[in-house]
Amino acid sequence: MFLLNKTLETGEIGWEDGKEIIQTLHDNYSRLDQHSPSLVVLRKMGVVTVLLVSSTGEFFVDDKTKVAVLINIENVIDELLNKLMIGGF
Repeated sequence: MFLLNKTLETGEIGWEDGKEIIQTLHDNYSRLDQHSPSLVVLRKMGVVTVLLVSSTGEFFVDDKTKVAVLINIENVIDELLNKLMIGGF
């Protein structure tokens, strides 16, 4: 849920897109290589595509596709752990 909140804070996605993110994470997160996994949300002509990328390698999209969200999951997990340890909620 913390990751979903981070993506919603960007203002680039809405609740329906968030549901796709949660479903994609639920279905595929265990299959990711644990080395710097990233969440990528692409938008083209109003259609959202959610990707889970298992490395920090580059990816390329056409000029009509917008990268709405690009978040390193490992960094978000670290941020959440820091907030929990410090009591930042």
